[in-house]
Amino acid sequence: MFISIFLGIILFTITIWTILGNILVILAFITDKQIRQGGMSNYLIINLAISDLLLGIAVLPFSASYSTFGFWYFGKYLCEIWLVIDVLCS
Repeated sequence: MFISIFLGIILFTITIWTILGNILVILAFITDKQIRQGGMSNYLIINLAISDLLLGIAVLPFSASYSTFGFWYFGKYLCEIWLVIDVLCS
């Protein structure tokens, strides 16, 4: 029981930091004109941030739940959607 709670806290923390960190990268790109004019590599970074944000919102919470409890509570159709989004964003 203690290991499941500890694992859940760790995975929840990783999910929150993934979402917040990528939001900050996107906001920096939007608000700073110098970053937008920095070249194509900055556009690749923002592309990665958007993909990671989608992963953090649509995949990681379900993965954390599945890893913590060891059972999929969300039904067959959401499982298939989750797998598609996981492969798409990864």
